[in-house]
Amino acid sequence: MPLPEFRKSHVGNPDLYEPMTQLVETIAATTDSADNADVFYELLATVARLADGAADRSDLERLSDMLKELRTAIDIFAKHADKRKVSIFGSARTKPDEPHYQLAYNVAAAMVEHDWMIMTGGGPGIMTAGMEGGGRANSFGLSIVLPFETEPPEILARDPKLIDFKYFFTRKLHLVKESDGFAMFPGGFGTMDETFELLTLMQTGQTPLAPVVLMDGGMSYWERWVDFVKTDLSDNGLIAEDDLAMFLLTNDVREATDEICGFYSTFHSQEQTSDQLVLRLERELESDELTSLNRRFSGLLVSGSIDHVDPHREEIDNLERPRIGFHYNQRSAGQLRLLINQINQRD
Repeated sequence: MPLPEFRKSHVGNPDLYEPMTQLVETIAATTDSADNADVFYELLATVARLADGAADRSDLERLSDMLKELRTAIDIFAKHADKRKVSIFGSARTKPDEPHYQLAYNVAAAMVEHDWMIMTGGGPGIMTAGMEGGGRANSFGLSIVLPFETEPPEILARDPKLIDFKYFFTRKLHLVKESDGFAMFPGGFGTMDETFELLTLMQTGQTPLAPVVLMDGGMSYWERWVDFVKTDLSDNGLIAEDDLAMFLLTNDVREATDEICGFYSTFHSQEQTSDQLVLRLERELESDELTSLNRRFSGLLVSGSIDHVDPHREEIDNLERPRIGFHYNQRSAGQLRLLINQINQRD
């Protein structure tokens, strides 16, 4: 397969174009990655522009550290790409005798029984509860290097699935990107940050929709939070009322696991292409189901209708699955979640 013709202007310094092109050709030839040659070229072009730009050494070292963290995590997660994962968030200060610690343990154990893997921030408290419930073989710990949390959790000691991060944002990126579901437990500023950012990413289409359960073991932590979101955000028009469909408040382990696993009973995954939003499915929808979706969710459409589609030219995964597609307005995440809920009802 011939390599694409790279744009000389991307390099900045024209003297670097020829050696960089040769390097990309060598990478493609020796690693069987010709399909990604254009991306490798853009990465190298960015490095070339950094060398010719205003970044000082501290900026360059920071960028290097970030790229190393991302590469390491990508390599580790690639070995477990065939299994769904749930991220468990919550306080590092929670004690083992507190009800929500045991609840986090039980949720993790229940998800493993459904053949899921567990992801946590790799620290004490709720994070340790999740790893203990998931067990060493089924748990990831994405640990942040902090001066007051220096000891790695014993359950994942010397396990490659315990990954150290220097930066919160690279750690959070993988906790979201690699997860298919989320269980949120009581926590401090970090948990609030993670919860609001997760919902923001889904609301704005920056990350695919996924099930989110809020659990607090009866301490009314999330109950008060939901009341705030309804009263101060939804009732004042700061979010859409349908956005409340993006999470479920429960303290029942069975209801939580049903919510997370049930999200993928008929729905499989989504991808926003340049033309349409594509929803990949576990089975093909019947004509009456499509009619019902079009009747109820016409507000999601910019034009046209919801219909069966063939794999889009931009898709590279799950090409054998049935799928539906439509011209999504990209402003109605809550309605999109309700559409997925309706798709799953008949399974």
